[in-house]
Amino acid sequence: MAAMAFREPNQVKWMGIRPGHNGTQVVALNTATNAEVLLYTVTAGKTLFLVSASVGWTGGGSGWGIIMIQTAASADWYYPCFTSGSSNYFASQGNFNPCVPLEVPAGYKCYVKSVGATFRVHGSIFGWEE
Repeated sequence: MAAMAFREPNQVKWMGIRPGHNGTQVVALNTATNAEVLLYTVTAGKTLFLVSASVGWTGGGSGWGIIMIQTAASADWYYPCFTSGSSNYFASQGNFNPCVPLEVPAGYKCYVKSVGATFRVHGSIFGWEE
């Protein structure tokens, strides 16, 4: 995995205690109903620095939902957040300090997954690639 290159404190991009980055911002959102739906694939030769992931559900029925990250070989690697329920809206969020984001290697994929016939799950991720 790539190590995030920390910058000097006097650089123009410095923002409080967080280092600036020279990457591209990544924001992805998708919805799944009783399925596994792709949110984002990390670009070849890049590392995704994941800052947050969130998942919630709406609609009828019961079930569970999850944000999952899989390796390039489709093996489960990490689950930043999970939700479940049957009658009320419930959301879950996984946050990582912007100074120490979760490093996701090139080729890895982020999915939102729903298990439940009418269980509509909304998932999103935020971070940057460089």
